[in-house]
Amino acid sequence: SRPWAPFQTRSDFEFIEEVVTECLRPKTIDKMLNGYHGRWAKNTSLTVRNHKDVTLSLAAARKFGIEFQDAKVSHEFQGHLHTFHFKFRDPWDWILDIITDTTLSEKIMWFPVQKFLNDGYRIIRLYDDLNSGNLWWDIQSSLPQEEGMPHCFLPLHLWLNKSNVSTTIKMHPIIIRPGFLPSAIRNGSGNGGGMLIVIWPYSEVEDDSARSVEIAQFKREVYHKIFDVTFRSLRKPSRHGEAVKCGDDIIHVLYPGFLIHSVDGEEACSTCGTRGAKANHPCPKCLAAKEALHLLSKEFMPRTQTDMVELYYSAKKCSSRTAREQLLRSSGLHYVKNSFWRLSNSDPYMAYSYDILHALDSGEWGKHQWPLLLKILTPQERARLSKK
Repeated sequence: SRPWAPFQTRSDFEFIEEVVTECLRPKTIDKMLNGYHGRWAKNTSLTVRNHKDVTLSLAAARKFGIEFQDAKVSHEFQGHLHTFHFKFRDPWDWILDIITDTTLSEKIMWFPVQKFLNDGYRIIRLYDDLNSGNLWWDIQSSLPQEEGMPHCFLPLHLWLNKSNVSTTIKMHPIIIRPGFLPSAIRNGSGNGGGMLIVIWPYSEVEDDSARSVEIAQFKREVYHKIFDVTFRSLRKPSRHGEAVKCGDDIIHVLYPGFLIHSVDGEEACSTCGTRGAKANHPCPKCLAAKEALHLLSKEFMPRTQTDMVELYYSAKKCSSRTAREQLLRSSGLHYVKNSFWRLSNSDPYMAYSYDILHALDSGEWGKHQWPLLLKILTPQERARLSKK
């Protein structure tokens, strides 16, 4: 058994893993390998002798995973054609890789469940994972039921956030996780965990003459063109299903769809195609008016994909740009054809969720409350806090 294959030895695997993790330069790699094969060590089990061998080993290892593809989208803005280059992995290939994996076959949650606790006095509904919620149950109930060939909804979890990769470069990474695996597996970094599916450079359009609404719409149109390319392979199976012989040796008809979007408020406006915090209806999830956002106990009309699609096509029929803007502004929507509309069971307004990492850990707490606390504390108090 050689679990480190296609690397020649376990030492090769561990050395190259460190090279990749630490982003070592070719010159450094060559110097280290010269030492290991020279005076530093005796009888080393390393077979790689220079950075070219490392490159060849990594190329062989990539064949065992879903490889990145190069793509580009173009969009005209203010009379100029802007082209965006990005890399993406095929999400359907990634799904097939998981559901045909025999080591994961017993862990896959093919169907939703309803759990109840009877304490002798009352019966309480329990919600402890994605498969115990109502939405998955409702979607599964809408699929065809055939004897001997189970039709199964495969929920996906999307994570997106703008990130700094250097002091001058910002990137948009998207990670998707298999919601049909238990949380302990899908939230991990190993087999069955999340995968970086696409990454593209974040570009600001520097044009002071352009109105903010035009710039915001441009960004959303670019977002959804990139989404459109990235998730193209999911369209057909999400609508009609695709029969696949899975790791449990049973043929399932699979219907992928996005159940959760873990994004912050800014990214939610992009994934949902809405207008943002200053709009008359700023919430990506509902149609609450801006002046009523503080009424936390009041229920507002939720945004639905059906309503937003209808509004978009009504705006498309408007005879003038002014009339179109007035109609869209009445619901806080941009004139953008949302790419998630082309995927079944992937309502972006319902999928948008309050993500604790974005809103609290790295948001209200990380960027506001924690810096304020450090500012208030004395140097002695900060020192004591650091020790804890």
